[in-house]
Amino acid sequence: MKNLLSHLTVVLILLSVLCAQENNIKVYTVKSGIIEYKYSGSMSGTETVYFDNYGQKETKYQNIEVSIMGTKQKMNKTIYSTLESIITVDNNTKTGMKIPNPINSVLPKDKKQEVKDLGIKLMEKMGAKKVGNEKVLDKDCEVWEMMGNKFYIWNGFMIKSDVNMMGMKTTVIATKIELDVNVPADKFEVPKDIKFQKMPSMH
Repeated sequence: MKNLLSHLTVVLILLSVLCAQENNIKVYTVKSGIIEYKYSGSMSGTETVYFDNYGQKETKYQNIEVSIMGTKQKMNKTIYSTLESIITVDNNTKTGMKIPNPINSVLPKDKKQEVKDLGIKLMEKMGAKKVGNEKVLDKDCEVWEMMGNKFYIWNGFMIKSDVNMMGMKTTVIATKIELDVNVPADKFEVPKDIKFQKMPSMH
């Protein structure tokens, strides 16, 4: 179970790549926002996303319960994203992991160039394909598919996702979207008492 939870942690990190730009490089078309999500299925719980500076800074607060073969385990994590890195903090153990942000692989050499939809470009590089459009929460979303998983994107924001990993099916859907609102600066501050660990092996 511990190994599977490590894989889940990796997936949650990879789902956090729509983030963190600087200069004129933008992920989002609006400056700031707060989005709340609900998880259901093999993973249940909530997630709140804060972003500012068009995605230069983004933090996700996750309170999720994972159900694996009848056993439940709670995950209380915070994911801090910048252009350079993604830091995942386990709030229960005060431990963290830091990895390079994979979005760097689709950044132009001239980072002052205005670029948008980097999250979509990264999804394409990872093998995702647009398969159509669908209304979700009265929003016209692009439907993207990758490895049997579906992501519903509206204006660069993930409105819904249907993920099936190792037979574990989870749906994530937005429940509240606030755009161009004031986001407190402390939402993006990584705690100083975190002990960093190595990334878990996928083998």
